[in-house]
Amino acid sequence: MASHRPLWRTSITTFEPNVIRIRGYAIEEIIDKLSFGDVFYLLVKGEVPRRNEGKLVEAILVSCCDHGFLAPSVNAARFAASSGVPLPQAVAAGLLAIGKYHGGAIEDCAFLLKTIAEAESPQEEARRIIRDKLSRGERIPGYGHPIHTADPRIGALLKKAQELGFAGSYVELAFSVEKILQEEAGKPIPINVDGVIAALILEMGFDPRMASAFFLISRTLGLVAHVYDCLLYTSDAADERSRV
Repeated sequence: MASHRPLWRTSITTFEPNVIRIRGYAIEEIIDKLSFGDVFYLLVKGEVPRRNEGKLVEAILVSCCDHGFLAPSVNAARFAASSGVPLPQAVAAGLLAIGKYHGGAIEDCAFLLKTIAEAESPQEEARRIIRDKLSRGERIPGYGHPIHTADPRIGALLKKAQELGFAGSYVELAFSVEKILQEEAGKPIPINVDGVIAALILEMGFDPRMASAFFLISRTLGLVAHVYDCLLYTSDAADERSRV
């Protein structure tokens, strides 16, 4: 008789008839007591937040949810939707446009900050890395923005982090890097929202490899809205043509 045992083993979710447990907690308890941000933390970290991590996770997700037509993912999703592709596939087209140059800076910056923080002399390591990257014409992930010189998301996130008790050593380090970058580049290249998010996820103890997940999950909501908006537009246009 063929075995029905699962191919993989996981401690994330267990289930049996009429019972679902996520990280050992009954789904009924999770629905009743935890927010989406709490569940994000629970699923990834394996434990219920002990502080205000869930609230900060949600603030980060809100900050990344959409940025208009500037984003390649939005253009990809809307182009797909405009050709008659259903909502799930159109959103997937947008998600496939997320990569190193769109959505990847959070992860790159998180690795950068962690590397600097773990160095024997963080300030010297930061200056060495920045000089090396600038000499090769490379950008410093998490710094600079093509549109914003004072991104409104940054102040709001930092205020929330301070209120929740997460504006710690990584946030301080991120702004030290900003200062060193300005000195080495000879011009201001301010920290952007990706850099702030990178610092905040490290403050919460997340692995830098999880950084892109914040952008991915957040931007999915924006893509859903854009695809739906496009579907409404194409539907209205079709109705208008039918009346001609």
